[in-house]
Amino acid sequence: MNAQTTKADGAFLFPEPSASSTGLMLSLAHAFRAVSEWSQRRRMAMELNALTDRELADIGLTRGEIGALIHRR
Repeated sequence: MNAQTTKADGAFLFPEPSASSTGLMLSLAHAFRAVSEWSQRRRMAMELNALTDRELADIGLTRGEIGALIHRR
């Protein structure tokens, strides 16, 4: 079945997505995930930087380790 030749009860059916549109959707999904992960890392860095040195020591971190922790996957 395809949209050009199929007509059911006067309503046209939608064509199946092409490979190029599927690739575009995957690219958009990857971009959205990357932005989401960046936003989470940024928020985590802000929250950790807001802690005092004593609070960081309580959770086993120093201020210098925050960057490495944020960028580690």
